[in-house]
Amino acid sequence: MHVRPIIGGRAAHALRLLVVLAPLMASGCDPEPAIDPKVWRMARCIECQSGEMDSVVSLGVNAVPGLRQFLLEGPPDSAVQRQDSALTAPFTGGAAGGGGAAGGGGAAGGGGAAGGGGAAGGGRGARGVPGVPLPPAPPPAVIQQLLDDFVASYRIRSSLALGLIGGNAARKALCEGKAMQFRPDVQRMIDSGLVLLNGTCP
Repeated sequence: MHVRPIIGGRAAHALRLLVVLAPLMASGCDPEPAIDPKVWRMARCIECQSGEMDSVVSLGVNAVPGLRQFLLEGPPDSAVQRQDSALTAPFTGGAAGGGGAAGGGGAAGGGGAAGGGGAAGGGRGARGVPGVPLPPAPPPAVIQQLLDDFVASYRIRSSLALGLIGGNAARKALCEGKAMQFRPDVQRMIDSGLVLLNGTCP
């Protein structure tokens, strides 16, 4: 027995077209660039002793869209929220901290506070134990400073990678970042990136 399709002709074509276009429509027809896993590893590494930066530089211009996104926008909100949870969990009896990967640090991270290092990573974290009081929570300003360092580490590493990659697209991304007037340590790395590629901004 022949069964007629429920939707056919122009209606079926329109439905298929909607399925294809829906993701673009939801993102304002300007989807975020796909970020290579090597760029993610470079942004998240702790000690950064496994050639993470070299791997990103080897991608050349293909790494620029993802690096530009990290420079201008920082890490995704979901990554910042996970870092916030990792920092506060030891003082709330929550799950173990998120480790140092989100914290940055190491040579690629630009060193200093911007890298984040172990403190921002949160370590293993302490769970609530009956009869054992939790340690006092740090002031909110301290947590916020660590989160700011976490975001800055993405921008610092991306600036360095863009400078090492070079080319007009990398220069343009660095100039966009320079115009946004980030905090001083990020601005210094943007300037260093421009020096590395012998570029100037209009």
